[in-house]
Amino acid sequence: MKTATIILLTFSVFTFLFASSEIIRDPQVTLKQIVEAIGPDIEDFFKVDGTKSVEALDECEEPIESNIEFLLYTRGHRNNPARINSTSFASIDPSKKVIVLIHGWISGSFGYGFPKLIDAYLQRYDANVIMVDWSVYAWRFYPVSVCLLPKVAHIVTNLLCTLCTEHSIPFSSIHLVGHSLGAQMSGFIGHYTQQECGATIGRITGLDPAGPLYQLKEEIERLDKSDATFVDAMHTDHLALGYYGDCGDVDFYVNCGAFQPGCENITLHDDLGDYTLVDLSCEHIRALDYMAESVNSNEFYAQSCETCPSICIPDVIFPSYVNMGEDCSTSASGSYVISTNEEAPFAQGEGF
Repeated sequence: MKTATIILLTFSVFTFLFASSEIIRDPQVTLKQIVEAIGPDIEDFFKVDGTKSVEALDECEEPIESNIEFLLYTRGHRNNPARINSTSFASIDPSKKVIVLIHGWISGSFGYGFPKLIDAYLQRYDANVIMVDWSVYAWRFYPVSVCLLPKVAHIVTNLLCTLCTEHSIPFSSIHLVGHSLGAQMSGFIGHYTQQECGATIGRITGLDPAGPLYQLKEEIERLDKSDATFVDAMHTDHLALGYYGDCGDVDFYVNCGAFQPGCENITLHDDLGDYTLVDLSCEHIRALDYMAESVNSNEFYAQSCETCPSICIPDVIFPSYVNMGEDCSTSASGSYVISTNEEAPFAQGEGF
């Protein structure tokens, strides 16, 4: 079984090339090709700002607001999103639903799963779909991205506070959907809006919230159910890249939270150099596939599991059931387990 440490180190090698080469943009590039492209400069990767080594990391730089893009997708602008910022919201329609998507580490607005998720939302809703692209800071050595994350969250919070105030948009109508580090950022944003705007986000959906460097943190430093009126989380890789344990009002342990059907079972005995970024993160990013499918399907039926995640056995005495994904009932609570198919459609469609 692969471990979070090996995977993070593997992925960290990928990030080294981000500023200097487009090779990393190809999802089919293998680790072996990456290492060959890096050459003798690998030691420079372990510098935070060119001089300070990761071993001495105790703080990180302040992110620049202009480096973070807010892309507004609507039914009229599916392929050419408008760029908004804290001083310009001309393209926002305040009468429509606001959905905010936040990518994770080594990703961006065109990262795996997000174009499909945007299309799914615009197919269902005539909405304002805002994609937060913080890729300038997400494509960094993992501990540095983690250090920068709450600072980026403050910038996003400022935009949301200004947006809601100027356009009289209720915070209760905002739905944050974050994957991996994006899920953890959603938690910070939810906490900061309560502190800085005196308002509570309506809903946060965490798609396999990042686990490494968050596993032992207090609730105030990670996604938890106090960050929004309703928080639901989907766990798909909690033995490696995802967070192990509950972090929402409702927590879904998909296929017991790990080993997703259709993903190759890569072990430490395999030649990792032959695998792509998508291969190595299959279980982690599968949460994006499930969420996108759920937006226009209510076939993800989950059963309560009081002993999850430690013992993955569905409740048989007085079980409860709930839809996973977009149609999750905001009155639901507790832990649930659900099985999926190996390929799309992933939902098995067995009703309550």
